[in-house]
Amino acid sequence: MDKIFYKYKPINEYTLDSLKEHYFYFSDKDELNDPFDIKIPSDYSATDQDIIDWGKRIHQDSQFINKIINDKTIIESSDFINKMDMANEKMLKRLRIFCVSEIWNEELMWGHYADSFKGVCFGYTAYYKNKAYLLKLDKDVNTGMNFINKDNDIMILLNVEYEKTTLKPYNLFKYNIEVIQEGFKYKRPKWSYEKEYRALYTDMTNPPQMKKIKYSKDILREIIFGFRTTDNNIKIIREIVSNEYDAKNIKFYRILIPDNILEIQREEI
Repeated sequence: MDKIFYKYKPINEYTLDSLKEHYFYFSDKDELNDPFDIKIPSDYSATDQDIIDWGKRIHQDSQFINKIINDKTIIESSDFINKMDMANEKMLKRLRIFCVSEIWNEELMWGHYADSFKGVCFGYTAYYKNKAYLLKLDKDVNTGMNFINKDNDIMILLNVEYEKTTLKPYNLFKYNIEVIQEGFKYKRPKWSYEKEYRALYTDMTNPPQMKKIKYSKDILREIIFGFRTTDNNIKIIREIVSNEYDAKNIKFYRILIPDNILEIQREEI
């Protein structure tokens, strides 16, 4: 069961480069447009066994672990909590996010992400497998990355949910890493119009730098221009597609100028 997911973009050198080189740009959390997105709280409560397990995971000196067990005020101190908060933030900065939408006709997204209808919206086809939507990557993508299965697929598996307003805390002692993964699935209800899906992975390069992930060219199936997109920009994009893709498999559309219509409409060009 194929489904097309949409990426709204302004037309600039970065968008043109990503089209020409056929890659998705994965953001880190600080690049997201909502500054309150992925604000996962921390919790440092711990039993003696939690502390012992934590010490083993990070290869901590046993004397220090015993010291904490005998004096819990150490992990309650502001100095300890600040250091751990910094370590958690460093870990979160390694997470990379790619966002797409189920819809192409949301005027707020055309306004926010596609330069007030002067930009473009790309449609990528995904297929459904094992209860998840998958986008096919370029065959040369590094398969060591943890979002890729043995078939070289990137999963658009996080269907963003909007009903939650608070997130569960992450506890480094209990290592409940699943709450971080869950935290990427939720946005505040006011963003529900985006109908967003997300893919993510952990960038383990040193320093973290992997943000451009190449996709298989055959998944690009639609290109939609805004009603304010210039003819010159349309020409540039069509030329790139003609040179780099199998253009006969890609449909081009243009948003119609609104005229007392209830929904945004498009026409094939």
